[in-house]
Amino acid sequence: MSLFEATLGFALCGVFISLFMFGVVTVQTFTYYRTFVNDKPALKILIALIWLLELGIAICISMGIYMMLVTNFGNILRLSQIPTSMITALILGGISCHLAQALFIYRIYVLSGKKIVFPIVFGGLSLFLLTIVFLSTAKAFTTVAVQPHSTEGEGFLSTLFIGSVIEDLSIAVFMCYFLRKQKKASLTSTGALLDRLFVFTVQSCIITSMIAVCGAICFFTMPNNYAWTMPMILIHSSFSNLILSSWVSKLL
Repeated sequence: MSLFEATLGFALCGVFISLFMFGVVTVQTFTYYRTFVNDKPALKILIALIWLLELGIAICISMGIYMMLVTNFGNILRLSQIPTSMITALILGGISCHLAQALFIYRIYVLSGKKIVFPIVFGGLSLFLLTIVFLSTAKAFTTVAVQPHSTEGEGFLSTLFIGSVIEDLSIAVFMCYFLRKQKKASLTSTGALLDRLFVFTVQSCIITSMIAVCGAICFFTMPNNYAWTMPMILIHSSFSNLILSSWVSKLL
């Protein structure tokens, strides 16, 4: 594998997939506003916010990959430098991802009978991971680059990947537990909806967790390339697609 394939190739593939997923988010957003015109204004604003964040990410990663492949084409020394637009995309992606997580945490809060301990624990973990995103991007802004396999870079990325898996699995387990608990006391029609929500929760957990696990595996087993950048770019897109698909299908 050549130097450009090991660096720019993975980043380019991640950008292509992310832009495709942004198209899916756009269709889902259009479908939602066209179908559910009577939803609460706060919900409509939240949908719009998620779409705007995804639009900003799409613009930033497109600018970043253009700078890598066109503006700095052939300049090997610039490969270690992260374009400012890519760093901005990571910030927007972190906000979008944890905004979607907050909605799942709120669902646990409702299903648990509004027990405050769950939003405190999961909200604290989500806020911690978002802080790691801000710290790592701030470091990238103030230095030439954050070297991924330096002690500092490994600390940031391993915390993000492993923390994301723990958070996703924990939220899914608690949601499934409370959904099964509610189904026992529900009517037949309500039980069918709870079954759909249960399946959706399991599928969401598998998708988001597998992306984070793939990122961690690539990062720790392939130190000589940047294969881990693909999962890193795609994590935020998976959350946006899942949360919007749940609304369009009226599961949340």
